[in-house]
Amino acid sequence: MMPKAIVAKVAYVPGTAFYADGLGSWSMRLSYCHPTPERIKEGVKALAGVVKQEMERRGSGLELN
Repeated sequence: MMPKAIVAKVAYVPGTAFYADGLGSWSMRLSYCHPTPERIKEGVKALAGVVKQEMERRGSGLELN
């Protein structure tokens, strides 16, 4: 999913980087200390679109609002 996020001009760090035991594959870490609140909203919206596309591709029954 990372390449698609980068194309959408947003990135994240996979959660596995923060678990010594290799867990965290269902999580991600976002950095939001530098951007303005408006840019954070834009980035979260862009990332949500990438996640939604990936869920649809995988046939997940979960919905994002």
